[in-house]
Amino acid sequence: MRTASRLLATLSLSSLLFGPAAWAAGFECGGRPTADTPAGVKDITSLLPVSDPLDHPASLNAAVDRLRSQGLSKTLIIDNLIGAYCALLAKDTALTDAQKTARLRSFSLQATRAVYAIEVADRIILDVPLMPDVVDAVSARARAAGLTPQDWIAQAIAKALAAQP
Repeated sequence: MRTASRLLATLSLSSLLFGPAAWAAGFECGGRPTADTPAGVKDITSLLPVSDPLDHPASLNAAVDRLRSQGLSKTLIIDNLIGAYCALLAKDTALTDAQKTARLRSFSLQATRAVYAIEVADRIILDVPLMPDVVDAVSARARAAGLTPQDWIAQAIAKALAAQP
């Protein structure tokens, strides 16, 4: 659970890094200090797609690998990825401010997941919205089985797939 709490803290941090301007009407990227930008970070932009990052997971993973190879902490990797992607979005005149904001939010989550998921390369995290009553039922069944909701869901899916012909 330590990773989960770090992930939530990083997600909260990434929400604050760009302030309300990036998340509200009138899309702007927050200022980023350039004096302490590591060498090689500037070319990260060339690895990031402006389109939906889910369409290009290899690009995001390559950017994470490059930043990790420079010795950056997970938080700095995420900060640099979000900053580079934000700069790309800001230049895209085909998108509205609301679309840019939605893409930046989505990318922030994907970047955070990519940074933490690369440690466990054999797993893929799916982001599936569930209705509150379904979440309550999953939580109750997981608790009864002595599992986390995530582990219970993974087991339930594995059992359902094994039962399929």
